[in-house]
Amino acid sequence: MGASIFPFCPRPPEAPAAVGTFTRTHPDGSRAEEGTYVAGKRHGALRKYYPGGWLKEETTWVDGHQHGPVTRYYPDGAVKAEYQVCWGALQGPFARFHPNGRLAEEGEWIDGRAHRAYCRWWPNGQRRVQGAFHHGRPVGRWTCWHPDGTVLYDGPFVPALVEA
Repeated sequence: MGASIFPFCPRPPEAPAAVGTFTRTHPDGSRAEEGTYVAGKRHGALRKYYPGGWLKEETTWVDGHQHGPVTRYYPDGAVKAEYQVCWGALQGPFARFHPNGRLAEEGEWIDGRAHRAYCRWWPNGQRRVQGAFHHGRPVGRWTCWHPDGTVLYDGPFVPALVEA
């Protein structure tokens, strides 16, 4: 701690690093987030909530970095997404679900970039898009389908078709 440039206004002492559990609330008073600090950094389980108190996300932090499995939920409690984070970067398989519980999207992350096979589905369960990534870049043939299962497109990656 250095001296203040104003001798009549000394600096306050350094605040101690946060340690222990915490709860943050929404304006309506319902809990928004709860977790733990160790040596001033988030560490351990972290839970986030929708206004009203319904669980929104569960994740793990290690030494101030998101690290471990993440599960996100819809307000009704159904799983919205499942994935892994490794020291803050998306890593490993991921899955996202439609509100009706059907699989919406699945693929894999390597160092925060999409990698390997990728597939999306319409809410009715029909495939929507299928292709592959190599370290974040689309590669090879991509196929897109209409909701009724008929082929819309088959060929090289076209952002306007795949991202629709």
